[in-house]
Amino acid sequence: TPGAALWYKLNGAATFSLYLGPLLFDAPGEYDLVVVARKSPSHGQSEPRSFHYTVIPRTAAPAIHPADGSEHHIVAFVAVTEATAGSELHCTTDGARPTVRSPTVANGVAFPVTRPGDTTVRCVAIADGHGVSEEARA
Repeated sequence: TPGAALWYKLNGAATFSLYLGPLLFDAPGEYDLVVVARKSPSHGQSEPRSFHYTVIPRTAAPAIHPADGSEHHIVAFVAVTEATAGSELHCTTDGARPTVRSPTVANGVAFPVTRPGDTTVRCVAIADGHGVSEEARA
């Protein structure tokens, strides 16, 4: 309905709240949302619409040693280890942003660095029941 405002209830709240902008579901868990449109008291409200959201936890970022920004002039290897047990590590060494489609590497792998300052190792991790980690780089 043109001119109607959206009102919502979250997780069984007793009353509706006026929708003023995006809702942030920043903690892992289950969220139940009920939404109605109201134009004015004399027009009543729309039929309620229900939505269910599941927010999964994020996998911890892999650990890289030495870390990005470290003072190292002669580094023979950069080692990558998982921070969430059982996670898959996906890394790139060509400067490309890593994704879950990037090559999978073994936990504890060491990348040889032949030209310090010219090689960047970038990695993400993913574990069952978790979202993709933030990127780690060295």
